[in-house]
Amino acid sequence: MRTSRFASAGPAAATAVLLTVAALLVPRSLEAEINVAESLDWLAASRPAIALGEVLANEGEAAPKALWLNRTTSVAVKRPLFGEPAARATFTRHVPIESPAPKPGAEFLLFFATDGTVDCAIELAAPPEAGHGVAYAKDFRILRTREEILRLVEERVARRKAPKEGAGAPPEAGPPRSLRLETPEASEAFRSLFSGSACYLIVPADAEYQPKLLEETRSKDVRTRARAAWRLAQYPGPDTVETLRALLTDDGVDVLRTLRNGKQEEERVYTVRQAAYAALKALGIAVEKPAGWSDALPASSYEW
Repeated sequence: MRTSRFASAGPAAATAVLLTVAALLVPRSLEAEINVAESLDWLAASRPAIALGEVLANEGEAAPKALWLNRTTSVAVKRPLFGEPAARATFTRHVPIESPAPKPGAEFLLFFATDGTVDCAIELAAPPEAGHGVAYAKDFRILRTREEILRLVEERVARRKAPKEGAGAPPEAGPPRSLRLETPEASEAFRSLFSGSACYLIVPADAEYQPKLLEETRSKDVRTRARAAWRLAQYPGPDTVETLRALLTDDGVDVLRTLRNGKQEEERVYTVRQAAYAALKALGIAVEKPAGWSDALPASSYEW
């Protein structure tokens, strides 16, 4: 699975925003990486084209004394699994020079982006457990065999093709919705992704997650309520809207510290209210900003 990496925040020269209950400023020399990976479930639920392909050739040479190189692998599509993938494609990886190149004829599971390029490729003969092309299941397991990987993908593809229950809605009507979930420390996904900071896995916003999110909006913890409120934006419907409207008057507060021109200031902010407002707006519900609104509170704080 493709992994996105973001450096954790260090002290900022300009205005720095910090929720005291959620983060600590660290020296840049001690920066860790926050890793966000896409689950196989999400890739299979969201990509416009999926196919089985085989390697044709590899290109890429390392510069003198370099330890890494950009290797481009050319593939030919053998069997489309979903959508209309291109007959041939390439994908490029930044890899250690000693890493072996995929052999011609090696089988890959290919996920295509909207522009027709391959943005994730999983080698099926020996699926990796770290690095490029790891098959993370939404339950934070790592899938290690061709059979279980293809079984999961085919089940997801069948769901995309099957009509929804109800008044003849088209298969998987509307854009796919996702959640970014914290990766449990005891999980295989965490051990694969961890590099000194938090790890997250993107999964489809399946119906099974909604009851827990509704329950979390009643948590005693402010951050848990705010995060659940924001994630409920992935679940349109009367239960969600009723819950979010009630949270517009939530009394939970965080302390927001800002650093402006070398001077530290503190402000009490209603994170849950603002997360609920943002979720309602994302659902297309017209509401007024809740009392105590602060423009200084970044929307990214709802998720952390």
